[in-house]
Amino acid sequence: MEQSGQRRFGHWSGGFIASVLLLGAAVRAENVAVNRVLIPGPIGFIVQNAILGAMTRLERPQCAALFEEFQAADGSPLAAHLSRLALTPSQYLRTLWFADGDDMKRCHAYPTPVAFTASGNTVVYVCSAHFASMFGRNRPYAEITLIHEVLHAAGLGENPPTSAYISRAAWAKCATR
Repeated sequence: MEQSGQRRFGHWSGGFIASVLLLGAAVRAENVAVNRVLIPGPIGFIVQNAILGAMTRLERPQCAALFEEFQAADGSPLAAHLSRLALTPSQYLRTLWFADGDDMKRCHAYPTPVAFTASGNTVVYVCSAHFASMFGRNRPYAEITLIHEVLHAAGLGENPPTSAYISRAAWAKCATR
């Protein structure tokens, strides 16, 4: 009977430790509107962590300056759009929704994106399998990819500027923390 009790305690304590670790991550993620990530399970957790990293990067003035550099279709800087909403770039990121796009054709196109949205859209679609793989290999790249998508959500079109140009600019201004 004593071994059975030890086994139960072992299962309970292991679950407790896992819960504490997850709670710690959730506390760090308190600034993220958890309900805005519509991706369940481990991939949702990975997206939450990438959002936190992107928020930290966007809080740096050099990175936030991307919103002055790029313009919406009407010619006004993206920063003007955020100003009308009374939001900083980091705060704006928190207003976006993140949904699983794995069932969409775009996630299976070549070259394979890790995330995408359209200009002015408040939903960022994450190609879950590709995003999780990228996050595992290169977390900064995954975070900066989200910043690229935030620029589109704020009103930046594409072609022009090209996706590659947007990514290079985001990397140049946001890569260092």
